[in-house]
Amino acid sequence: MARMSGITYPPNLTEELVTHLITEVKDWQSTHGSLLKLVRTENEHTVLCRPIGVSLFPSLFPKACFEEAVQIQTIYNKLYVAISEDAQWLFDVLQDLIKEDYLASTLWKIHTRVDHEGTVQDLTLGIFRSDYMLDSSYEGPTSMKQVEFNTFSCAGGTHGNRTSEMHRHFQRSGVYDIESSIEALSAAHGAYGPPRGEDLIQTCILIVVQPYNINICDERPIEYGLWESTPPIPAYRVCFGEEILASTSLTASKQLLYHPQGRSSTPLEVSVVYMRAGYDAEEYDDYGYRSRFQLEQSQAIKCPSILCHLATFKKVQQALAMPGALLRFLPPDEAARVARTFAPLYPLDTSQLGLQAREVACDPGAVVDYVLKPSLEGGGHNVYRSDIPCALERIPKDSWHQYILMRLMRPPPLQNILMSHQGVYQGLVISELGIFGACLWRRNSSVGSRESKGLYNEPDLIMNRNAGWSFKTKRQDVNEMSVVKGYGCFDSPLLLDFASST
Repeated sequence: MARMSGITYPPNLTEELVTHLITEVKDWQSTHGSLLKLVRTENEHTVLCRPIGVSLFPSLFPKACFEEAVQIQTIYNKLYVAISEDAQWLFDVLQDLIKEDYLASTLWKIHTRVDHEGTVQDLTLGIFRSDYMLDSSYEGPTSMKQVEFNTFSCAGGTHGNRTSEMHRHFQRSGVYDIESSIEALSAAHGAYGPPRGEDLIQTCILIVVQPYNINICDERPIEYGLWESTPPIPAYRVCFGEEILASTSLTASKQLLYHPQGRSSTPLEVSVVYMRAGYDAEEYDDYGYRSRFQLEQSQAIKCPSILCHLATFKKVQQALAMPGALLRFLPPDEAARVARTFAPLYPLDTSQLGLQAREVACDPGAVVDYVLKPSLEGGGHNVYRSDIPCALERIPKDSWHQYILMRLMRPPPLQNILMSHQGVYQGLVISELGIFGACLWRRNSSVGSRESKGLYNEPDLIMNRNAGWSFKTKRQDVNEMSVVKGYGCFDSPLLLDFASST
């Protein structure tokens, strides 16, 4: 446990107090929608849900690192906007993956087909999330390093807010019964959700989801929030694939029309397509391909576009860590700030750096500080430490280039109590901070092209802002962090100066 000025955190609790706190947490979750719908449990009158994993107390986190993550998000937004508009650079980075990986190949095929026919919508919306962990043992003081950048699978905003609201309620109401000088949680919340604007009022937003979606309590509040705005913004959910083809159509001028079920009124024009499905290769059967192509070729603003989707691939993250790569997209001062958040990242291709990384990855002794990452979203796909050499033996050597090797962060030792469907855990934990960003931009064919003087071109950003945060915590001995898949728990940060804690 951490000790600050003689205060133990989290406090030592009797078994009776733990039981009482667990009851309070369950009641809060049941009445505030901190739930997951169990797959295929719905019948005519009922549906089964379970509480989502949460921490019983907020976890300690350095205030300076939190503030830096918040402040740098608009720079990261600008960086990934520029990448999303630089098709040639993306192709150069991903071309080997496009040749062999089904998802990358399918997405690129859709992009080139739409590009050949002519893009009819110059605006693109981005909802991003940059994830960080603390790193304290390699060099210097505790610092913040980026785990990954998400341009597509950006869940967790609603559940994160619910968890921090719960922690603040327990602090105010005395449920914790903590006698300490620790200040209440920092009011660092931000609104999460698609931007709301008057230009969208007469149309609708289409939220694309997966069939049998279990995370409705994270997604539905976005939809409800749009409807409850003043004036209301119509928002409808459709399942990725066949349902999109059945419920939407394109006009001759590429307007995307939505035909609501059970309504005989005139179809609604879709202004924004917000993708919460379509990031797994298995989703791209014939229906999946045709539905994504129909959405992409329409006049609707995409969130994200195909190129922005491709920008989330781990090969892009690794390519940006190469010397000088950021200067293609950012001025030197901003590039330096972003580079300081990078953990060491290496390709597994046949370049000199890639061959060196392969030696490390195949060495059981040297690889214990690394994680092997494919370009997949949603958690549960990485290979860690001593499992990496055996995993590579099962992968054809000419496919190793599809992966990247990343040095693991070593967070400072902290403790908390976590509760999930797997039980109650009390002990050492690792936390991950996710910062959301929202941006709207106009296509600019010159973005990313460098002149002889090394100048970059600013993307045409209409809106660029921070959009809140999420915070997740897991047991120290668990590798992955996905809460939906049961690896971690939602949490909130208790911000403080770490110089006063050990």
